[in-house]
Amino acid sequence: MSNHPLLKVEISQLSTAERIQLAADLWDSILDRQDEISLDNSQQRELDYLR
Repeated sequence: MSNHPLLKVEISQLSTAERIQLAADLWDSILDRQDEISLDNSQQRELDYLR
């Protein structure tokens, strides 16, 4: 696996816990700025459920 072009890290070198945390942090950053994303009703319900 190669370096992530934005993060400049070798993702495969991260521990499982670090990769899970990275995924959670990315998801949280999307939730924090969800007003920038057009969602259909089912997608909005899913985001509301995950909050």
